[in-house]
Amino acid sequence: MNPDKFTHKTKALVSAHELAFTKGHAQFNPLHLAVVLVFDPVGPFRQSILNATGNSESFLASFERVLNCSLRKILSQSLPLPPDEILASTFLIKVIHCAQSSQRSRGDTHLAIDQLILDLLEDS
Repeated sequence: MNPDKFTHKTKALVSAHELAFTKGHAQFNPLHLAVVLVFDPVGPFRQSILNATGNSESFLASFERVLNCSLRKILSQSLPLPPDEILASTFLIKVIHCAQSSQRSRGDTHLAIDQLILDLLEDS
């Protein structure tokens, strides 16, 4: 996984990692990435949700609440010390590998955020 082959927006993975770290989670996973992407006010994931729901802000707010509730259910390791290193979960690695496979099959040189979102949504 070479971050130099990611587009600027795909660097949301760094933000997902930071979110997991600040929450004291042992790993960062697709949920962290989804939270970062949906809360990006100009991001394509948020805009896609709005477009799919007829610009329903109430649906988006409900979706955000569900994500935040799920995030709170992840065990944290804040006491006595948060984890020193946070690794990507196998589920997140699977999502990234699927997106990179699609990237290569299209002949793209960089992993785009839209492909990452599609593979994120396909992950159960």
